[in-house]
Amino acid sequence: MPAPTARPVNARATFMWLLELEGPDGFVDVALVQSIKIPKQVAKKEELSSGGLPFNYKITVGYETENLVLKKLMPADQRDDWAWNWFKQAVDPARLRLGKPAEYFKRANIHLLDNDMQPIHTMTFEGVSPESVDIPELDAKKKAVLMEEVEFSVTRRIQ
Repeated sequence: MPAPTARPVNARATFMWLLELEGPDGFVDVALVQSIKIPKQVAKKEELSSGGLPFNYKITVGYETENLVLKKLMPADQRDDWAWNWFKQAVDPARLRLGKPAEYFKRANIHLLDNDMQPIHTMTFEGVSPESVDIPELDAKKKAVLMEEVEFSVTRRIQ
C-alpha cells in the first residue's frame, strides 16, 4: 500500500513566492527579503460635465502604479548593502549627485509558486528605482531581528 500524500487544508493560506530584482550589477541577492507589498494599479479619473445633466461622467485618463515595498533582514556584518548602493546611483546624498535613469531604472519579477516550487503566475514591473532605504524602528525592549525597509517607485506593470 503506498504512503498517503499529505494534503494541506488550505493550500492558498500562504503563497510561496520568488522575487527577482534586477539591481545595478545584475540580479541582486534577495534571499533575505521577508515580505513584499505588491504595487497596485490605480486608474486616474477625470470628471466631465455634460450640459444640463444632473451628474458628471468620470472617464479614465490614465493610470499610475503604487510603490513596491520590501522588508528584508539586515545582517550584522553589513555586507548586504545592495539597496543603499542602488539608492546612491539614483541620488548620492554625500556628493549631491543625481543619476541618469538609464543607470538606475531596472525590472522586478515576482513569481507566485505552486507546491512544487514551479511558477504559476508572474508579475513584471519596469522602471523600478529605489525611493527610500530605511530602518523603521529600533526598540531596546523588543527582541527582534533588524529589518530594513526598501521602497521602490515603479513606472508600470508590464505583465
